Amino acid sequence: ARPFEAAAPAWAAVEAYRGPLLAEPFLETAFAGERERLRRRAAAIATWLVAHHAAVGERRRGEEAVERATWIDPTDEDVWLAAMRFHAAGDRPERVRQAYWDARKALKARLGLTPSSAFEQAARDLAAGAGKPAAPWRA
Repeated sequence: ARPFEAAAPAWAAVEAYRGPLLAEPFLETAFAGERERLRRRAAAIATWLVAHHAAVGERRRGEEAVERATWIDPTDEDVWLAAMRFHAAGDRPERVRQAYWDARKALKARLGLTPSSAFEQAARDLAAGAGKPAAPWRA
């Protein structure tokens, strides 16, 4: 299958995710586990899409996947690292830095936390290597 065809089922799954399932207050506890499972699954698929589009050089679709993944789970460090890797692969150090700061802001605002030391180290490594040549992007 061509690269865009390989991603089609994943895009269908991510686009089907519209936000928390049955988030009404009276259903909050009844569906909390299922809601979390679906959110994590959608975030994992969106994160895969980010890596996939980076690997095949599809910048536009990769940008869409980054936007979707960070919307689905703005507090997941792995989502933000995937976004940073995507931007680093495209030789866009300013976007790597922006994703880092967006991650810090989301973690602080939503959870009152700062990123883990592993996230901080990975971010430093990505920022240091973001200026290296990468494969050309396709629109």
